[in-house]
Amino acid sequence: MRAVCHRCQFILERCLCAQISPVFNKTSLIILQHPGEKKHALNTVKLMEKIFQHIHVFSGELFADDEKLHSLLKSKKTALLFPGPDSQLLESSACDITQVILLDGTWKKAKKIYYLNPFLQSLPKMALKRETPSLYRIRQSSLEGSLSTLEAAVCALAVLEPELDCASATNAFKSMIDFQIEKMGQKTFESNYKKKGDE
Repeated sequence: MRAVCHRCQFILERCLCAQISPVFNKTSLIILQHPGEKKHALNTVKLMEKIFQHIHVFSGELFADDEKLHSLLKSKKTALLFPGPDSQLLESSACDITQVILLDGTWKKAKKIYYLNPFLQSLPKMALKRETPSLYRIRQSSLEGSLSTLEAAVCALAVLEPELDCASATNAFKSMIDFQIEKMGQKTFESNYKKKGDE
């Protein structure tokens, strides 16, 4: 069994401690994580827990009876980050939002969590304005323009807290992806993940 860094919880040869520093977000982040994501090698929520100072992570598919979660929902103005025809674009005018829910999983798993939990459907739904492509180069999604959970959180915070510096999160995430590409080899990456036109 490979040695694991006790701080960042990644294996020592791919330790991310040098890139990790705290981000003191005022907007609370709630992550509803599909159980299938928890042990994934490229689990960005694990990174987020080390970086963001106001974050709550719940793992599962059904959350209707989770008292802690519902207590958090009652305490703040909450929006769900979820793209769809009835979602509004997240803009600076939404500054009254003090808490954001993100669904962590593949698009299929995220939709399942959404439809299994009617209380999510009653929340204001927000979508992000996409300006830059995802750095998540080694996981593919059926949803065009999708972002990792970490990237989605950073984009949301950039709108809600424009003065907040989230470089630590972005840099650690990029290093995690770079390490994984290095591990698999450039040839494997290019044949399986690199799209035509990429530099």
